[in-house]
Order: sequence, then structure tokens, then C-alpha cells
Amino acid sequence: LPDTCVYRLPTEAEWEYAARAGTTNWFSFGDSQSLLSAHGWYDGDSQGTTHPVGQLQANGWGLKDVEGNVFEWCLDWIESAPTQPATNLRGTTNGVYHAIRGGASSFPWVDCRSGWRLGYSAASSASDVGFRVVLAPAGP
Repeated sequence: LPDTCVYRLPTEAEWEYAARAGTTNWFSFGDSQSLLSAHGWYDGDSQGTTHPVGQLQANGWGLKDVEGNVFEWCLDWIESAPTQPATNLRGTTNGVYHAIRGGASSFPWVDCRSGWRLGYSAASSASDVGFRVVLAPAGP
């Protein structure tokens, strides 16, 4: 790994941008929850359990399992959603709950939408919470 790069959790803005894959829809594949079973595991198709990564269709940028299966930790702490378009890719740097995104296998389809978010205690652990890392420039 070059000294100019680090591995870290994505910010909420980075996570959502990657999950949407250039779209503004509820999901990367559109606004219809009827197509979710082809892309994500949720309470309507998972039989109540998580599944090995990569079994379903990828989003437009080749990322799999961004909708459902397990929630994904984000670097940011949760705060209220912005009321206008965000230009700062970094959210709150401290708080009570970290942001998790993406929905999970035992949750309803609505929680798998790209814009859905939840706060989760950093001291907690659960089988339906995981993470995805990003390779980012080192620095402030």
C-alpha cells in the first residue's frame, strides 16, 4: 500500500454514491421494489438469514450486495439528514451512533433503498452488520 493511501470505511456520502452507481433512484436499478430480489437479500427473499456475497446481480458499477444482506458500517456518526444537497463528503466525526447503510436480510425492502440510513452503537455487534472498505488518499 503506498504511503499516500489508506484503507478505511466509506463516509455516508461515498457509500450512497457508490450504491446508487450514478442514479438518483430508490435503488441502483430503479424505483421498483419488485426487482429487489435480483439484487439484494431482504425479508421477502432471504429466508431470514444472510447469504454469501456475490450471488445476486451487481449494480451499474459492478458492486454487489449494496442492497440488503447485511448493513454496512460507515465512517460517519449519524446526524439528521441534510435538507439540501451535500457538498462535504465527510459527515459528523463524533456522536452516540455510527451510520449504517444498505438494509439487511431480515429487514423489509424499504430499508434497502440507497437513501435509507440508521444509527447503530459502535459498541454493538450483530450477524447482520458488516463493512466494506475503500482505498482513499491519506491525509486530513
